Amino acid sequence: MASAGRQTQELIQRFANIRDNPYVFAAQGVLPVEAPEEKRLPHEEEIVREQRLTFFENDEAVRRLFKGDFEAYSQALDNPDLMINRLEERVHEIQADIEQQSAHQEDFADWWHDEFWGSEAEELDAEPFEGEVEPFDDELYQKAQKWARRLTEVGSERYESGQKDPDLYRVLVNVFLVPAKIVYAASDPLDEIDEEFEEVENEISLQGYTLCLTFLQRARESLSRLIKKRLAPVSEWRAGLLAADEIALELQGRMIELAKSLREG
Repeated sequence: MASAGRQTQELIQRFANIRDNPYVFAAQGVLPVEAPEEKRLPHEEEIVREQRLTFFENDEAVRRLFKGDFEAYSQALDNPDLMINRLEERVHEIQADIEQQSAHQEDFADWWHDEFWGSEAEELDAEPFEGEVEPFDDELYQKAQKWARRLTEVGSERYESGQKDPDLYRVLVNVFLVPAKIVYAASDPLDEIDEEFEEVENEISLQGYTLCLTFLQRARESLSRLIKKRLAPVSEWRAGLLAADEIALELQGRMIELAKSLREG
């Protein structure tokens, strides 16, 4: 799988710093730089909830962390103290489980690690894997990142100037999730993967592209409505919609190939 890398962290940080955009990447562990001073508008609450629910339903680790309680998860995203408390509780739970393990299990784990990795462990820690794809090496990522940046620049300026349109806000919330999920899902076709792991990796990639397409479709829907409303600048929304259609076609192509590989496997 492609590593998020420094470029992706910068991408996520730019998204997290957008004014009037309280949404955070729950799955990526990104918290807002500072809590929003003003209460969200009703349409903002609805859109943020839509996105959080999508992540919650597709992230088993988060569901386990909050014991299936979406409301507790959502409250924790708005209150860093609640998030920290829950994380600390989970750490204590894990530590308690570890302490209950027998000495035999610990000895076996040490033996297995040495037997499997041997002297290669230090080399693996010190050197990057060959063939890893940096985000900027993926053409679809580059296209999506450029598309997201442009819509954010234009859209955030309009939204901050007083055009508190729900569809404009929905575009701002969704666009950067598209390149972020491409990074998560993309893999180098030249990478050598063990056959026993290839199916698992393909399933993970397919899930990532499916989420990516979900966020892209939401942006497309809202861009179409902005055009119908004739909310200026209409030409920007038209260009953004055309680019989104191209990205969608490429995403679907990748998903078809992955589905074929899984079926043949």
